[in-house]
Amino acid sequence: MKAEAGTLYNVISGEVRKQQSRIKKLSLFGENLKFGNVTGMRIRPSQREDLLMHLMNITKQIDLFAKKNDTPLGDQLADLFAKTLKIKVDGSALLDYRTYIDLSIEARRGGKWELASGLSGGESIGGGLAVALMLSRSISQRGNDGRARPYTPFFVIDEVQRLNGPGQAVIVEFGRQQGIQVLVTAISLEATYDCTMYVLNRILSPVEEIVIRRVTIDSTLANPAAVDVLTAPGTSIEPVVSTDSDRVTNA
Repeated sequence: MKAEAGTLYNVISGEVRKQQSRIKKLSLFGENLKFGNVTGMRIRPSQREDLLMHLMNITKQIDLFAKKNDTPLGDQLADLFAKTLKIKVDGSALLDYRTYIDLSIEARRGGKWELASGLSGGESIGGGLAVALMLSRSISQRGNDGRARPYTPFFVIDEVQRLNGPGQAVIVEFGRQQGIQVLVTAISLEATYDCTMYVLNRILSPVEEIVIRRVTIDSTLANPAAVDVLTAPGTSIEPVVSTDSDRVTNA
């Protein structure tokens, strides 16, 4: 127990510094990501100095751990934290470096970094895609001598109809700029931007079947106020497939 307590602070603080360095390298992948009014994304790690300082002070009190005591180290730490800081923390969490580090996601707008929580609806989803893209590009370099493997990430966003037309356009713009595939699902869309949609119609009579049509939107021709893309100017509708319970045929 004495050896564990004496090395605990060094082990945890060392791991915190190591992970901070890794996160900063990860953030480099987002420095130049652009969408909407955002010109960069980053993940900023920061140490919880108060908890680390308290952990260091406790580990100096070796005599507290030198006594014969069958209580797990984590539980003893939790008890000391509760007595001195008046906070309740799970003992196992105090043995985990993640307890001593905070992460914040920031976006750069107008040349200034600010918390991503202030982004608009479309930009907030773009921010989520940006972080996912940063992670996937970082993973692609592992085990490949630091060189990115050629691949095209694929992302899915559900219920995108919750965003207005400009918000949806931000997602489309980001996907095109970064060369990634983004599949969105929605009950309906205000598609006033170039895109290809697959519209599913369920027909119940006389025979139940699902008809899938490919809809191509040309924003240079479409009416910006149009909501029903199937009847809007600037749309091209092409049957793709018609199915029922027994068949799948090209239409």
